Order: sequence, then structure tokens, then C-alpha cells
Amino acid sequence: MEEDEKYRVRRLFRQLSKGDENALRSIYHSLKPIIDQYLLRFDNLDSYLSNAIKSELLEKLWDKRGHFAHENTPIALMLGMVHKIALYRLRQKHDHTVSIINAYHKRSDLGADDILLSKEYQEQLEKAIAQLPPGEKKIFKLKYEQGYSNDEIASMLHLSKQTIKNEASRATMKIKQLLGLISLITIIEIVNSL
Repeated sequence: MEEDEKYRVRRLFRQLSKGDENALRSIYHSLKPIIDQYLLRFDNLDSYLSNAIKSELLEKLWDKRGHFAHENTPIALMLGMVHKIALYRLRQKHDHTVSIINAYHKRSDLGADDILLSKEYQEQLEKAIAQLPPGEKKIFKLKYEQGYSNDEIASMLHLSKQTIKNEASRATMKIKQLLGLISLITIIEIVNSL
């Protein structure tokens, strides 16, 4: 990065420290390519998680804006923040995946920690389901919560079996993306094959 650009970024951080929202936008747009390049270092980041990290970064920058008035190395500061957020998010994703796999394999042998993690996961799952469009939500609940088959749901809702299958599949994919658990099925299959 050229010296003029570094000076401009330091100036933007000083403006941010005074509560200038436009400075935050400018900082983000100026440094987004560097942030995106840095996030490529992490193998397990999908676009959903990457965007969540960038959102959290913006929130933290805004929350801590008063500390940036005399920041001489704002780019290093931001990359350090990105690094910490990414590690936290990846650890969180890993912990949830492990807890789900453990619960899957030890349904009747859950300890207090596993039960708490399962409750936390259940709450997140309910939030993800709530974000689905009404039709997908209804089909998802009928199929996975109430145990109806595609044929039964198609009959109840006066839709084709293929429509039910497509909507259930779409809802499941959206929920997996919302939970950051796209690879969960693969992990469970690998564990089952051991």
C-alpha cells in the first residue's frame, strides 16, 4: 500500500474516532480487498462466515471508535481484529459441529455440557427456521418436526410431491447456511463409516 493511501486511512480513522459514519464506510471500502485477501488464509471460511466476520468487524470498529484518534497502524489493527474474529467464529462453528455429532452418537448418554450445547444449538436452529419464507417453513416443520412424508405433505397442502421435495431441500440448505453447518452431513457420514 502506498504512503498516500496509508496516510488517508490514518486520517479516516481519526475521523471515525469523532463518530463520522462516512469514515467507517470509506475505511471498509478502502481496506475490503486487503481484508478479503487476509480471510483467504482460513481454509474453512465459506462466504456466509466471511461476511459475518466483516459485519462483526464493522460493529467492533464503530463500538471502539473513540480509541482510534492516535492510531498509527490502523491496517495492522484491523487485520488483528479480523484474525481474532475469524478464529472465534471458526472455533464456535467447530464446537457446534462437534456437539451435534456427539449428540447424534450418544443420544441417551448426554452429559450436562452436551445438553447445554444441544439447547443452544436448538435455539439457533429455531431462529434459523424462523427466517425461512412461510411456505418453506411450513413444509420443513411438517417434514422434520412432525414426521410427515413428502406424499402426506403434498396431499395436505395440495401440492405436487416434487414441489414438496424441492421446498424441503431448499429450506434445509438455507438452514445449514444460516447455521454455518454445510458440511455437517458429510462429517456425520464420515463418523458413521468409521
